[in-house]
Amino acid sequence: MLLILASVSITVVFGDNGILQLAKEAGEKTNEAVKNDKENIGNVTNYIKSLNWDTSKVTAVTTKDGGIVPVPKGFVGSEVDGENTVSGGFVIYEGTDPITNENVDTSKAREERNQFVWVPVFDETPIYKTNSEGKNIGLLYDFGSYDDSQKKFVAKNSPTPIEWSDNGHREPDIVRTWADSSGIEYKGDDNEENLSIVLEEGEDKTKEKFKEQLQREFDNLIASVNKYGGFYIGRYETSDLNTDSPKVISGVLPTVTMDWYTMYKNSKKIASENNSVTSSMIWGSQWDAVMNWFLSSSVETTRNYVTNSSGKGVYSQDAKTTTGSNSNYALNNIYDMAGNVYEWTVEARSFTSRVTRGGSYAVSGSDFPASYRSEGSPDSKELLSVGSRATLYVNL
Repeated sequence: MLLILASVSITVVFGDNGILQLAKEAGEKTNEAVKNDKENIGNVTNYIKSLNWDTSKVTAVTTKDGGIVPVPKGFVGSEVDGENTVSGGFVIYEGTDPITNENVDTSKAREERNQFVWVPVFDETPIYKTNSEGKNIGLLYDFGSYDDSQKKFVAKNSPTPIEWSDNGHREPDIVRTWADSSGIEYKGDDNEENLSIVLEEGEDKTKEKFKEQLQREFDNLIASVNKYGGFYIGRYETSDLNTDSPKVISGVLPTVTMDWYTMYKNSKKIASENNSVTSSMIWGSQWDAVMNWFLSSSVETTRNYVTNSSGKGVYSQDAKTTTGSNSNYALNNIYDMAGNVYEWTVEARSFTSRVTRGGSYAVSGSDFPASYRSEGSPDSKELLSVGSRATLYVNL
């Protein structure tokens, strides 16, 4: 009996399928897995290096769906399920503590931290082109418009680029003072009071200087998009624009009843203390980049949102509501691009107006969807349904 047991024990330990052989095979598989992991890490590292990203400005973060996103210094990528893929909207939070369902910044609650969403920019739908003078200009798209004769929004089969026009849609460019038929004067970019708000310190208060500033800012945006492959958009409409610390957070009322010039200037304060990024009021070409990104989605409701936002925004009510009030109104983690308040952009329209996008609380989602364009005088201060949205780009 002892001999039999000994024989069995030897077979179990030393046989072809014995413990030692299995351990050897497991060790070899582990070593192979480690080797593969090292190769994969090396491939990712080499890929990141090939991107020529400035690692003093960004940290390259691999997302849950295999994308690589440049997370600016001073921000952290979300680890919350649903917020950590490129295709579904990769969210970053201001601050350096990780954002997970279990681990949030102890000094400031998750929802109190400024939040932005990464927008990849595809070569198939660029956001700019170079004109005959060699200047970068925004490439704007027509997704459809409200047809007054039909009393409804009529979508195009596919978005078409809008040609630059001195009396049409364009960016970057300035607008001028004008008076309506009743004699009420609306002051534009040629007004010294407005210029004193928007021009950088030391600049002469002239419309030509403001046009140069807008071109410089647009060029910086384009250079960043070309280097990093996209930009960040505010997850929520901007609030507290009347303070030195504007917010891009949920659960607060978006700022309205403020002229375009002050919103444009104060949007820069959101990241003014962070040398890695620049914050700005959203450009029209950036808004259209988001619309084109939605249209590229495999999710039908996301594609439809661009030209019919029914059931996807704060519509048909008496007043605006707080930012991020309903999770059903978020597409790719970006809230309320359709309803709640219209949002100023830097885009110019006609000789005298700036463009707003999306719908508002007072209209319907089928007639005034996320891609909808309207316009207004930028010096108007009493617009109850017009707010703004900020973007971030990485500095070079």
